[in-house]
Amino acid sequence: GEIIQRPFNALKELIENCLDAGSTSVNIQIKDGGLKLIHISDNGCGINKEDLKIVCERFTTSKLKEFEDLKSINTFGFRGEALASISHVSRLTIITKTQDSPCAFKAIYSDGKLTKDGIKPCAAASTGTQIIVEDLFYNSSIRRNALKGGSDEFSKIYEVVSRYAIHNYHVGFYLKRMGESSMDLKTPGCATRSIENEKLVDCQPIKKSLQNLFQMYLPKSTNPFIYMNLRIDAKNLDVNIHPTKHEVRFLYQDEIIGRIEKSFEEKLLDSGTSRSYYVKNLTLETFIGTSESQKSKKKSDSQDSEAKEPIYPYQLTRVDSKERKLESFLHQTSLDDSIKVMNRSKASSQDKCRSVLRAQNLERLFNFKSLNELKDNVEKNSSKNLKQVLDDLNFVGCIERELALVQHQTGLYILNTRLLSEELFYQICLFNFGNFGYFRLSEPIDLYDLAFMALNDPRTEWTEEDGPKEKLAKRCAKFLYSKSTLLDDYFSIKIAKKAEADTENRYVLEALPMLIEDYEPDLVDLPLFVIRLATEVEWQNEKECFDCISKEIGYFFAIKNLKYEEDICDIADNSSQSSDKMNESWMIEHVLYKAFVNML
Repeated sequence: GEIIQRPFNALKELIENCLDAGSTSVNIQIKDGGLKLIHISDNGCGINKEDLKIVCERFTTSKLKEFEDLKSINTFGFRGEALASISHVSRLTIITKTQDSPCAFKAIYSDGKLTKDGIKPCAAASTGTQIIVEDLFYNSSIRRNALKGGSDEFSKIYEVVSRYAIHNYHVGFYLKRMGESSMDLKTPGCATRSIENEKLVDCQPIKKSLQNLFQMYLPKSTNPFIYMNLRIDAKNLDVNIHPTKHEVRFLYQDEIIGRIEKSFEEKLLDSGTSRSYYVKNLTLETFIGTSESQKSKKKSDSQDSEAKEPIYPYQLTRVDSKERKLESFLHQTSLDDSIKVMNRSKASSQDKCRSVLRAQNLERLFNFKSLNELKDNVEKNSSKNLKQVLDDLNFVGCIERELALVQHQTGLYILNTRLLSEELFYQICLFNFGNFGYFRLSEPIDLYDLAFMALNDPRTEWTEEDGPKEKLAKRCAKFLYSKSTLLDDYFSIKIAKKAEADTENRYVLEALPMLIEDYEPDLVDLPLFVIRLATEVEWQNEKECFDCISKEIGYFFAIKNLKYEEDICDIADNSSQSSDKMNESWMIEHVLYKAFVNML
């Protein structure tokens, strides 16, 4: 649910349980940003054996003894939802020992209940509790895939632990990544115990009020660091604003915020008696060599400038996005030898006629209901903000194959070239449906060889249960040939049958669609493209068929970082990998990004 959205949410709840248990030491170990493992141990009071049976059930808490306790909540947790929520999305293990217990007890939970193993005694060196959370979101692949990498999740965990460590100075916090020898965070704590239990929360009204106040005193593009501890009568405090308890509201909020703001303002006014500035040293030229006419001109210019609104350098856009760069005229890409664009004057009579028609922009019109619905979906789901950026961008440079820097007005943006190109080619397939040219392969490629090569690619996830690779590859080649008329007529994917003596019929790929000029697809992923056409397309439904084929073409044509060259080296030798980085950068800037501006 909303309580456990990311690994740091789970850790926050566990830390608060440690603090509620009166711990003076909290040891945390993390693996893969908390997705693989969160191991937290404390030296608190521990959990009674009798409570282990129900500790992970919803609405079960030991922090409220009677109904009246709800009026004065002085603990972090009280609803009994944290451990229950964690046990529903992970494999949860609890090892705990109380002061009067002769040994520790271990229990494993799933979906809020004890597993069949039950509660088992085990050895433990000291009083306290260990909680082990493994494989977070293992049963929710959508949520797990939506999370960022382990380093991003760990940075959030580090932020949460450091904030608790700042306030709970009497508690020693130890944060470490599994497998690392050194601690990422270590706060030994001190001997003094604190009896207060303040919550780590976010109060937007206070935050906004102080931000507005500091804007008048701090230079632009700077922010204050504020650590604030508010002690409010528990009966005046409402912590049920949000399931994660990261927001609170309290009575007399406006009066309290007003006093806080006034106190800060008094301190800031006192600090305004002295301030440091960076000044530029004046040179001798400032005072010498200025004639009377120059002085009068400067005076008149200064008067004019005072009348005008000042324009700062960061408000200026110095480059017109409509101007073409010089290198766009001087550099020309050359197509790889392995792919040749069908020369419309030299093609065979049948292909020549068809290619000339397309070259003269005599487009064929299709009034398929399914195709019109797909086009409408594209228009409906388009982003106006992204369209504004693409319509008026200046290309800065490539960070890597999949990422590029562009300028829009006074902002600098990182754009994902792979995702944009994938969407571009998908839309071209829909809006230029059945009107493509051809890329003629210098030599036809056997579909069986491509399919067999793809089955050796780990991305296809082939297993022995799927059947022999040879049989699957033959079936794939024969199936695609059965769809060759549709693929050729609508998508310019040309597949032919070649009968050879004493052998079975061969099905070969002869040509690919030419979606935009001066851009050729990378043949490294051609085997994967072929196998996905056979297995991932819903051929029985017209709308889904057109949609799936267009998406597969978009993914195949999209520019992307190459990670499988060694596995598919036979094709990679004939691919555009041989082109140097200069040609590739030119193509990305002057072909792809030009197409983004004009077509997306």
